[in-house]
Amino acid sequence: MALRQATAYALRTRPLGEADLIVELFTRERGRIRGVARSARRIKSRFGSAFEPFTLSRMVYFQRDKDDLGRISSCEIERSYFETLAGLEEAAAAAYMAELVMGFSPEHDPSEPLFRLIGATLGGIEAGMPIELVLRYFELWVLRLAGLLPGLGTCGHCGRSMGNDAWLADTSLEFICGRSCGDTIGRRRLNPGARQLMLSMLRHSPAQLVADQEPTPQAVGALGSITEMLVCGHLDRMPRSLRYMRQLKRHLRAG
Repeated sequence: MALRQATAYALRTRPLGEADLIVELFTRERGRIRGVARSARRIKSRFGSAFEPFTLSRMVYFQRDKDDLGRISSCEIERSYFETLAGLEEAAAAAYMAELVMGFSPEHDPSEPLFRLIGATLGGIEAGMPIELVLRYFELWVLRLAGLLPGLGTCGHCGRSMGNDAWLADTSLEFICGRSCGDTIGRRRLNPGARQLMLSMLRHSPAQLVADQEPTPQAVGALGSITEMLVCGHLDRMPRSLRYMRQLKRHLRAG
């Protein structure tokens, strides 16, 4: 078995046997990988809190080239976001981010931009940015890095130049230039405010978005309906964590 080293964000774990864990990680060097951490569920595990969501660690593991599962030997924590992600909304957001990384990044496919995106997004949450704003940023960039974010330059149906208003077609998942363009049944509007926010997110870091003036909740909500449609359309399902966040919002409003 080859000895490997990597800097990795922990994404998700699941039990294996009585004491072990299967750990999903996103590494800078090798992209998304899975590994077995022996005795990680024991009270005095040598891994400590290294597998808490989005903990950044320097890890050593063994893996044969053709094996799906590696064997994690050690983890040295470089950055923990345990306190940042301890709240209900923050924990739900972290689960959603992890599900997007697992859904849109193939195994063993390194992506330095995606690795940096994770860090920038966690930094935004740590700085107290609104969770909805941070998640819209993360969704947009995950889609863009996966090559799945449609362009706004020309209409995806007729090819004409796009105006200030745009609609997302639910069948082709492309932006079209008007309500009546094409023969698709379902459409969702990207209004001018949401469009401007989208373009700003693609040009700036999370911190720069609120440096001058924080985007309005209306623009964030309108953009969210677009990104949700794209995410669910390309995954061909609604992420479980997204469904949970919806339920959590309803519960918090009712309370």
